[in-house]
Amino acid sequence: MSWLKSVARRLALTYFAFDPRSLGLFRIALGAVMLTDLWIRYQGVDFWFTDEGFFPTRAFRGIHAPLFSIFFHVTTHEGAVALMLLCAIVYACLAAGLATRLAQVLALVCVVSLNSRVFYLENGGNYVLNLLATWTLFLPLGRRFSVDAWLRARRRRRTGKEPAVDLDRPVWSLAVLALLLQFAVIYALNVLQKTGPRWREGSAVYYSLHDEALITAFGVWLRELPYGILQAMSHGTLWVEAAAVGLILCPLFSRHVRLAAVVLLPALHFGFGLCLELGIFTYSMMSFFLLLLAPEHWCWLERRLRGPAQVAAPAAVTAQTNGGEDRWRTLRSVGRWMAIPREAAVLLLIAAAVGDVVNRNPVIPEEWRFRQPVLFHKIVEYPRNHQLWRMYTPDPPKKIRAFVVEARTMDGRLVDPYSEVAIRYPALPESGPMPVRLGSGQLFSAYAYRLRRSWRPALQRWILRYPERTGRPEDRIVSFEAWRLVTRILPPNSDEKNRIVRVRFMYHPP
Repeated sequence: MSWLKSVARRLALTYFAFDPRSLGLFRIALGAVMLTDLWIRYQGVDFWFTDEGFFPTRAFRGIHAPLFSIFFHVTTHEGAVALMLLCAIVYACLAAGLATRLAQVLALVCVVSLNSRVFYLENGGNYVLNLLATWTLFLPLGRRFSVDAWLRARRRRRTGKEPAVDLDRPVWSLAVLALLLQFAVIYALNVLQKTGPRWREGSAVYYSLHDEALITAFGVWLRELPYGILQAMSHGTLWVEAAAVGLILCPLFSRHVRLAAVVLLPALHFGFGLCLELGIFTYSMMSFFLLLLAPEHWCWLERRLRGPAQVAAPAAVTAQTNGGEDRWRTLRSVGRWMAIPREAAVLLLIAAAVGDVVNRNPVIPEEWRFRQPVLFHKIVEYPRNHQLWRMYTPDPPKKIRAFVVEARTMDGRLVDPYSEVAIRYPALPESGPMPVRLGSGQLFSAYAYRLRRSWRPALQRWILRYPERTGRPEDRIVSFEAWRLVTRILPPNSDEKNRIVRVRFMYHPP
């Protein structure tokens, strides 16, 4: 029955173990992604994280949803920047692997705090980053390629009393299975919920590339390709996302299949990022696939870099002294006992995630849905670990939405305080097509699309503070009108003429 044991071990390694080198490389990438997310938010710190912006802290006092954010306790530019600097230090420690365990916990606090402060504007990328920080909290990200590992090796060489261990032995945890299932679910639900006619006929990429709020300069060039190529890209996107589920979970030839996933799927997301401004989504999704690098991939890389003769086989755990061996055995025994509550916590998170998947996604039959226990609801809500996966589902939007502010200054000039900071144009036309590439970015685009009535008082106060931002008393606003702008994305090869529909939604004085 040795073959049966071999198969069981291979399956266990496939679904319950990551290579420590993959974890170390992922940690560096995750820290870089978090720093990138922080930089994006810092560029709009006054708009999103202070009481002078669009979401003052008092606006959250009547919200009864479970929310946590250290940014709820600061109201000024200086306070928000100080907290962001602390976040940057934590992320840098995580990337470097300095006090890694503590940095993992603090990084989760920072990521959740940043997202919860502007939770109205969240997208799938924020959820992915939250989940990566949560699931990997149960994994030793600092065993390799870290300052902690270097300090341990240095201490071992200096004292000669620490046991020499095999740093490349696999890391076992239910969190490995949770991560694999998590990303398989993301792809599966995105594919299953893309059921609209634009995906079926192949025009989805065409419509996505004509969203002027999110399109990049490369996307503007790409959408000029023949329509047949854009159709092929639409169908290809569906096929690759469907294949992703198998590439992540396939039990056969996993070494080769996962290598294909490491190459193919980040390339897909890199393509998304080249064409559309999706915030942190592209980078968060790409970082996951570093975890799929198997020991065989690392051995191949070492042979390429060092040569076959210099690549040693993994060593068993050894000790230089009897005292060191006894100490190592004691540590391993303590580690086994500590693993019990850790794995129980992972199971609890998995149960809460399953309930959220079932209840949030429209593709799940109504009869399968149920009321989440309060504990499970809070486990999902506080870290913003939502399982809502429907990017461009059931179809990409057919309309472009924006808004403008026509404000009159005390000296009679007409200005647009919002467009000056939110888009590439100082003002938008009253008629005709929407200008090419507004350059809103993910946050401003989400704000314009989701603008609610309850947000209007803060927006009005922000508009009237225009002279405070410019430093010019003559810029005092005496009156303004705010207009929603909506325009259709014309069908492929259409001869119609497009026009902007304007609807006034706010004005001052009333």
